[in-house]
Amino acid sequence: MGKSASKQFSEEVLRSHNEYRRQHQAPALKLSSKLSRDATRYAESLASTRILKHSTESSRGSW
Repeated sequence: MGKSASKQFSEEVLRSHNEYRRQHQAPALKLSSKLSRDATRYAESLASTRILKHSTESSRGSW
């Protein structure tokens, strides 16, 4: 079974981002499934309320 479209998109964005970082001698980044999951959950929460705001520090996990 193939990768999901969102997984492929995430990997392509990461590749492009790391290529740009390489041009500036910055170390490559890697995907964090926990960070991605938490960010998606928070984005969905913001979308449901239609209010853009920062999360509270206590609601953030440790990455």
